[in-house]
Amino acid sequence: MAETTITATPVNAPDILRNEPLSRQVDVEIESNILEPVSHSYQSASGGTTRFVLPKKGVCDAPNTTLAFELNSADALAFPINVGGAACIERCTLYCGGQVMSRIVNSNLYNFVKNGFKDQAVKNGILDVRHQTSTELLMRTLPGRIATISGALITGGQQALYNPELDQTDDFGRSYNGGAAVAHVMQISKGTAVTAGQGVEISLKLSDLFPILKDNKLPLLAMAQVEIEIQWAKAGNAAVAAANILDCSLIERNINAGASTCVATMTTPRLLVDYIHYDDMEKQKIFDAVNNPNGMALNFMEVVYTNGVNPGTTADAANGTPITSVASNHLLGMSMKEVLAIYVIKNWNLTSAEGMAELNNNQPVLDNTGALTAANTRIATSHRNPVTRQFKSQQILGEKYNWTVNNLKVYSKDVDNPAMAHNYLCQCEGGRYNVAQAQYDTGNYNLNQMKQLLSSQLLNGDTAAGYTDNNTVGDTSQFTLGSSNVIGLNLKKNNMMGVMPGNGTRIGSAPIEFNFSCLKHGDNAAAANRGRAEVNLDFFIEYRRSMIIKALGVAVSDN
Repeated sequence: MAETTITATPVNAPDILRNEPLSRQVDVEIESNILEPVSHSYQSASGGTTRFVLPKKGVCDAPNTTLAFELNSADALAFPINVGGAACIERCTLYCGGQVMSRIVNSNLYNFVKNGFKDQAVKNGILDVRHQTSTELLMRTLPGRIATISGALITGGQQALYNPELDQTDDFGRSYNGGAAVAHVMQISKGTAVTAGQGVEISLKLSDLFPILKDNKLPLLAMAQVEIEIQWAKAGNAAVAAANILDCSLIERNINAGASTCVATMTTPRLLVDYIHYDDMEKQKIFDAVNNPNGMALNFMEVVYTNGVNPGTTADAANGTPITSVASNHLLGMSMKEVLAIYVIKNWNLTSAEGMAELNNNQPVLDNTGALTAANTRIATSHRNPVTRQFKSQQILGEKYNWTVNNLKVYSKDVDNPAMAHNYLCQCEGGRYNVAQAQYDTGNYNLNQMKQLLSSQLLNGDTAAGYTDNNTVGDTSQFTLGSSNVIGLNLKKNNMMGVMPGNGTRIGSAPIEFNFSCLKHGDNAAAANRGRAEVNLDFFIEYRRSMIIKALGVAVSDN
């Protein structure tokens, strides 16, 4: 993205272009339009690119402009539970006059982070419907007294949260199908269809993709040509077997089947746009601001992506014992930028030699003494995950981290308490990171902590027949335990001030540093219990920028 030094003071955008209430009555006409792309290509194995050109008329209601598309497949497929159809968008770019206004790389992974800050009602009522995520959580209560289910035959908890797309129970919390072996299948209404127009259509607001459009409308009538480019993430490849899929924007509806190559086709995407037509007086205010010699200024938030690797180890030990702490230091740069917040996503590397060897490994669940549970039957899918795909952030044993900003340590001691880490993450949005506790903090994969999520099955529907834990039931725990453990650092002075100049932290000549360490563990008797591979660290850095809009284009600056 081109960098410009602003040497003159531009004028502020008129209030009708800012996403805020007006103090006066304004008469407008609304024109709604379904915009077709000027070019579109998509291949399941490699993705593709779609480009839209916005016509030069009116003011675009950018925060509510919606991208709609549908995927079709001969197989029974659905979308990753944490991000839904947003998983299909790898990169999105906004142009004006051929110049880049904003570009978000790994938009799907960034969308996973931001979804965690949404209220549960928003997740269930909006994201689960428009994006086709699957984030609902219900409570299952066992039909028995606490004293009874704590007896010799019964080892589970009294209550547990479960995702109804991953687990289904019948009346009074009893397992469905009479306690027999279960097949977990997401409901058909969330799946793709063979024929276009018969499956679910994904509707993504552009403000969910571009932070710049969350608070700003675009005065198309006075701007140079505005274009939107969507780069699609790949789905399945017919030449890659289901057992070898690592990077995919779709999942199987039959969660435990592992049989589909997840090949899909895409209908031609459409852009649902509302153009606001103001009266001549308001239009003139826009033209005057844009045609000002110094241009019209808009403050906005941009997101930059980078990554790092926490090294692996070849050491080994018996019985899944944590063997060594591996530390890494990461320089993030951002010199002279006004940084607002930083997010870190952590996942096991699945492409290195050790990562490929551990591809299907599961995190051993430990008891209160730190030893493996009997037969290690209670497990968490910590490496390759069939319901989240790569859109997760896995808690790693023994995590510790700290930041250095402007040559000063942010915390007096390394953060090694998940409750503190969760608190610092919540500060980034001025609210809370809204996931189930065990989806964020597993207590270092402690057995009792794990039971917050559905991990067990009542045999024959009552307590008298006993209770069993194994990895063929309780998908909510198996696939979501510790999978939303994001690290966050808030550098804003006041969250309510948003992208106001000076609200972030201006970084000097010294780069931002991130220090991270975690425990790697081995098992020389059971390779499937090992966690020795590298850990990938993905960084999303939010920072404030200023954009100067002129009649012939835009200039973007960090001033």
